[in-house]
Amino acid sequence: MVPFLISIPTLTYGGKYVIHFMDFFGTSPSIMFIVLCELIATVWIYGMDKFSSDVETMTGHKPSIYWRITCRYIAPLILFILYVCSFIQFDSQEFASFGGGNTALKVSIAGWSLSTISMLPIPIYAGWWYLSRRQTNTTKRTTTTSVIAEIIPTAEHEPFI
Repeated sequence: MVPFLISIPTLTYGGKYVIHFMDFFGTSPSIMFIVLCELIATVWIYGMDKFSSDVETMTGHKPSIYWRITCRYIAPLILFILYVCSFIQFDSQEFASFGGGNTALKVSIAGWSLSTISMLPIPIYAGWWYLSRRQTNTTKRTTTTSVIAEIIPTAEHEPFI
């Protein structure tokens, strides 16, 4: 029932504008940001060596040097460039056909707000996690060692295979 109700605005005369709005603001910037954060967390915080070991455990083959270099350097760089280009390429006048007056500005503000809301949980949780660990730890540890201490396997950890 809920998907049906959500899809009703796309069936009206202005439906093409709703679809264009959701397509631009709902997907590209937020997904690239989330994937970039996930890639950084996996490769740089968890570690490429541990990740390669996990892939070897799952598949029986260690990733080649090509995949390790791509995951560590090339993919984050390309994602960051695409993310920045999506902001540079943005043209608010593209939404001027939505209505008269300052509609393009209103649509842009609503769209970027919607896009930002979907990206905010990652930095908010990271900040909350960092501050809560900082207050509870009596020993001095860097952020990276704190994260690594939280995600290392425990003694009872067994490979699934």
